[in-house]
Amino acid sequence: MPILLLCYGEPEAKDMLRRAIIARYGMSPPALDSLEIDFEGRFRTKVGPVKAWVPLEVKTRFDFPSYMRLDFVAKPMGMAVRRGIEAFDSDLYRTTRNNGDVVEITNYEQIESVRRRMWTMAAIMLTPLSETFIKLSVIDENTIRVENTVMDDQLEMHFAPDGAVESVQVMCLNVDTNKQQCYRLTLSEESETVNELIIPSQIQAYWDDKISFEMHAKKIDVNPALAQDIFTLEEDI
Repeated sequence: MPILLLCYGEPEAKDMLRRAIIARYGMSPPALDSLEIDFEGRFRTKVGPVKAWVPLEVKTRFDFPSYMRLDFVAKPMGMAVRRGIEAFDSDLYRTTRNNGDVVEITNYEQIESVRRRMWTMAAIMLTPLSETFIKLSVIDENTIRVENTVMDDQLEMHFAPDGAVESVQVMCLNVDTNKQQCYRLTLSEESETVNELIIPSQIQAYWDDKISFEMHAKKIDVNPALAQDIFTLEEDI
């Protein structure tokens, strides 16, 4: 059966997205209005005087197109557990660390950075890119530009020869270096089915050419009912 793509833009770009959706999901792609994914993996961080891999657990929640939340727990060996939440409610970015007070971030570059990084995670699921608020254009024979007109953000999506997604990237602020850098998610060639949703077996994140974290999905809930206050951090955290 044909895939209905409601996005607009260059026909060649729409065809590249269509091929990627078929490569991932076949001819019956899921309609994703909301999504919750629990990930497990590790990330690179400074532990004492050196950088090391630290175990990481991440929960992502999306209410498309513009409500996003990320909860993470890092467990450095021999050190206190680190917890944090980042949330965007289509307007404001809020964060909290180690169960402390909720802080509303007003710096535009920081708001833009978290919004773009969260949107790359949503984009790798592909079908959120088939909606009417998405504009597509061709960069080259293996790359398209994807514009989210609701959030006024753009990302680049790179494809393998078979049409599958290889990586997604955006330019945004790295708060650790205070510089605009390329934030890139790369996807493994292998996929797996978690709770009936197909997802790449491993996702790696890079700032420019330096790896930041890698993780894989442990649990997925498709189209859950998500209360809006979880994106404003008004619920009990």
